[in-house]
Amino acid sequence: MFKASAKIQEPAPVAITPLNDRIVNAESMVLSFVAENSLSFSLVPGLIDLSKTLARDKKALDSLNMNRTTASYKTRFGVGKTFQDNVIEEMRSNQFSLNMDESTSSNFQKVLTILVSYFCSVKNEVVIHHFKSVTCIKVNSESLFKKLVTLMEENSIPWTNLMSVLMDSCNVMRGSKSGLETRIRTDKAPHLLDVDGDVCHHVHNAAKAFCKPFKSFIELLYYDLFSDFKWSPDLREMFQEICIMLNIKYTMPQRYVSHRWLSVYDVTLDTLRLFDALTVFYFPLLTESERVKYLPTIVEVYHRLGVSQSSRERISEIRKFSMILP
Repeated sequence: MFKASAKIQEPAPVAITPLNDRIVNAESMVLSFVAENSLSFSLVPGLIDLSKTLARDKKALDSLNMNRTTASYKTRFGVGKTFQDNVIEEMRSNQFSLNMDESTSSNFQKVLTILVSYFCSVKNEVVIHHFKSVTCIKVNSESLFKKLVTLMEENSIPWTNLMSVLMDSCNVMRGSKSGLETRIRTDKAPHLLDVDGDVCHHVHNAAKAFCKPFKSFIELLYYDLFSDFKWSPDLREMFQEICIMLNIKYTMPQRYVSHRWLSVYDVTLDTLRLFDALTVFYFPLLTESERVKYLPTIVEVYHRLGVSQSSRERISEIRKFSMILP
């Protein structure tokens, strides 16, 4: 009787979100996380793969919790130590090669970084891992040799397993009389193979020797272009307007970095792209005789790029204003 008189209430149907909407929502969450934390967009594929891997164990993922201090400690004394112990164990039992280079850190400390490469029987391929980075007060072949000997002896790594050492071609590293490689071959590893210096440094030295007669004319030009626009917002604004009227994508002239051997090539490509705009911009700074000489070049640029008459008049106004700037 009660069952017949009771009003039957069916549960409300569960709303089903389409798969496409759920994917878009997940993409938005990933991109928002990257943007809020100022991460590189190149990390997005790896971040998605990591999320998929963690989601396989839902129970463990729900219990996962880690603050920044714990993350730093476990990275250094947990994951990092485990990786280093594995690398050292491989160096004790396998033949290996070292790749060493010295550089200056962000806090102006001299750091010697050592990479090791060896054949991994598990992966069946040659792998490269970070062995050690040590700070150095004085950078010469003797101090670097002592650092390397200390590392090898503290970790009980036999010198007989060391097959070759790759370095740059400076005297500290590869000097024929007292360089680091010479000390290693003479005192510790007479069987060491001579694999010569780093190819990149050879190309860099060859390029420097080839360009020496030009007395750094191109490099100094790039320094001047960068300095002009770096310290003057007014010049940057005028140059940007000229680029817009010439239908050239505006970018600030790049900075030439002397210790990067391909830097001059990269800066040259960008400067050639901006060359017409730079020619028009610096034209009013020439002397009267030089303007008469290079006036046909300006006219040729206008014709080739199809600059309208109104744009030419505006460029003339900008050039007159740039002449009174300091």
